Amino acid sequence: MLCAAFNVLLRGLCGRETAPPAGPGLVSARSVEAVQRLVRAAWLDPNVTRLLAEPGERLDKLAIEAPEFHSAVLAELALIEHRGPAEVEMLSTSYADNPELLVRMVAKALSAPLAPSPQHPRIPRQAMPVALLAARQLRDREVRRDRVVRVIWVLRGLLREYGRRLTDAGVFDTADNVFYLLVDELDELDRLPVDVSGLTTRRRAEHHRLAAIIPPTVFSGTWQPLTTSSSVLGAGGILRGVGVCGGRAALNDSIER
Repeated sequence: MLCAAFNVLLRGLCGRETAPPAGPGLVSARSVEAVQRLVRAAWLDPNVTRLLAEPGERLDKLAIEAPEFHSAVLAELALIEHRGPAEVEMLSTSYADNPELLVRMVAKALSAPLAPSPQHPRIPRQAMPVALLAARQLRDREVRRDRVVRVIWVLRGLLREYGRRLTDAGVFDTADNVFYLLVDELDELDRLPVDVSGLTTRRRAEHHRLAAIIPPTVFSGTWQPLTTSSSVLGAGGILRGVGVCGGRAALNDSIER
């Protein structure tokens, strides 16, 4: 809330397009910075660019034919292994679970132009204290979020291991079924129905059904699901918000939520 409040104050003093200059080393930008470093390293080695252009799994090939680049990938994974798509959800895959996610990102970024240096608007002297506080709050917020993501990642790993053991014991059909039981149910598996897999299958189906329902952004009391997403941009549309790192994002095809 403090971060949002300082951003509102800063935009009120300097204009709607102004964002706090958080500076380098922002925790939430580590994944992007890792991809950029690996792309620069790949450009220096034609053998690496050739391997990344090939279809299929590439990490094992890199370990054999480009060991230096493979070591660089592992070093970056050590920094961002707990991050990944849908990183605050239990049922998701991190870079540690599937390092090929990072390798594919690097392969796709090879053909993209270099990211330009961020251009920050000039901030008047009287607004500088607010800008500094906003940047500090932004950095602190991303550090706190990164810690939460890491805790979720650790808990996810523990639950998956428990799910694998229950699968080996014949309780589950797949280890990920563990995410469809409550904590109390996991503590008292002997009290659950005999068909635990059937229970988790029904909950998985309910999960998919609810994921397709789009609630309104703001509502009071009762509400009805939206038939179309209000966040979808058309051609030439502008997406506004508070940036977490400098630079621009070039999207050629579509924006995915």
